[in-house]
Amino acid sequence: MPEFSSAFLQEHTAGAWHGTTGGATGANLDAAVNGFSIDTRTLRRGECFVALKTEKRDGHDFLADALAAGAAAALVEHPVAGVALPQLVVADTAAALRQLAAAHRDTLRCPVIGITGSAGKTSTKDLLARMLGKPDTGTGGGNVLATVGNLNNTLGVPLTLLRADPKRHRRGVVVECGMSERGEMDVIGTVLRPTIALITNVLPAHLAGVGSLADIAREKAALARHVMSAAGVAIFPAELLEHDCFARLKCLKLAVMFNDAGAPPVFGTDGNLKFWRGHYEAAPKGWLLKIFAGSKPAGSAADSQPGLFPLLNTHSEGMARNAILAIAAATLADSDYFDIATATASWKPSAGRGEWRTTGGRRYYADCYNANPCSVLDAAGNFDRQTQGGAARQGERGAESGEQGDNAGEEGKRAKGEGIRDKGKGQRAESGATPQETTLIPSPLSLIPSAALPPRSPLPAPRSLGSEATNPRIFVLGGMNELGEQSAALHERVGRELPLRAGDILILHGGDAPRIADGVLAAGSAANRATGSATDGGFPKENIIVADTLDAVRAAIDDAPAGAPVFLKASRSFALERLLDPPEA
Repeated sequence: MPEFSSAFLQEHTAGAWHGTTGGATGANLDAAVNGFSIDTRTLRRGECFVALKTEKRDGHDFLADALAAGAAAALVEHPVAGVALPQLVVADTAAALRQLAAAHRDTLRCPVIGITGSAGKTSTKDLLARMLGKPDTGTGGGNVLATVGNLNNTLGVPLTLLRADPKRHRRGVVVECGMSERGEMDVIGTVLRPTIALITNVLPAHLAGVGSLADIAREKAALARHVMSAAGVAIFPAELLEHDCFARLKCLKLAVMFNDAGAPPVFGTDGNLKFWRGHYEAAPKGWLLKIFAGSKPAGSAADSQPGLFPLLNTHSEGMARNAILAIAAATLADSDYFDIATATASWKPSAGRGEWRTTGGRRYYADCYNANPCSVLDAAGNFDRQTQGGAARQGERGAESGEQGDNAGEEGKRAKGEGIRDKGKGQRAESGATPQETTLIPSPLSLIPSAALPPRSPLPAPRSLGSEATNPRIFVLGGMNELGEQSAALHERVGRELPLRAGDILILHGGDAPRIADGVLAAGSAANRATGSATDGGFPKENIIVADTLDAVRAAIDDAPAGAPVFLKASRSFALERLLDPPEA
């Protein structure tokens, strides 16, 4: 673990030491600080306790607890009498923490990769860390450091950086960067200054704290504005170039076009803009991924094997796209083909982010860590793809046991070009603009002649709600928070696009979730008008249940047909994961 001397702490915070032995040089520290903590309950011996003031509590009131937990020092805004702990007094403890992290960032010579986006940050971070090497789990060993838990904000990012060991984490530091208010990403970027900034997407999320979709784009692009200019690069989907804040980035930009999408309009000549193309294809055992630098596949094996990367069928279409972005980042960070392919083939999502669980004799697809409109539809589409008849359920069992299922032959995605699922996506340039394939970023890996992907399976025809009434499913959807004034409308639009069958059951819980029912019923009414039928295409109103409590949700699930799989998705505050626990006696 890295160590920080008292002189380092004082130099980079402009603070003054106050301790039981007096003096202002910090000489009263018996040993160097070996980490930082903002919570005395998780503080480890030898760490420096950072006393933060919040609306709910004042960290200065917990210095005695920090001392009892083994703290070596404390970062404070005023001396606390009666606590025999060296205290470094600074003007602002949160700002001082960021200053220390920024100074420590200067000691790192490995790739520092920042990941942000409206959805998929955590899963992409976890997958990329495995592509780079062996992630450090905190128990010793590991040559890659990655964000732990939800330490992705203006406090969590500095705490993560301060764990980076220049001697041990030689393959990379992968940092998740989140925000919920304007200006936060700029603060994070100033500290992190990534070698590679990866932006997964820009979607309607955190609208309450940020404003509009354009405002969200500016916040996400802020991370790329802080990329280390000499050797850094920003990686993002090419459709984000429609946002001026991405198009005008000064750093090297690697824009990834997915499947058959055309290049977005590019006005003028931008020598810093390069294009790669990523393919994702549904296959019998999941997804096959491939990324092309111009006409050649990037990330290929040196012995002329094609650069195909398998991704298990437990993952959604959105995760397939994010995995391609991660492959691009790992390629530029000098990971070889076999390390990348091994990671994509073996990686499984973390708890609550698209995993199959069995409890109480019923199977649950749990993706309930958080939610926004696009992530709900992406996860629901994946659930729909994996629950197409009995063979699909066999594939689910294989996925849960870590094996690849046999049910992913159907692509399970809707035709593009309409609805909320495509919010923020680019369109083919009418001007006939083509990717700048003559000025592509060279891959550090061996490139081989292009190998054709498996033939593209045709998109399935739109399903009639009345055509697959057997094998009912249960959709449990909670509210999506932080959508501001657009919340009700966005919930309704989600309802219009849910992949429901006539025999399914829809359970809605919390927040604006009941507005999803309005969209479901409106979509059915629209289908009726289009066909001139009073019965075809509509979703049965009696199959929609609004549950005020989790106990009511559980009761509704219990009343559903035995064997019906359950889909769980909601914002974190609604705690749908509690449905996976046995009911209290």
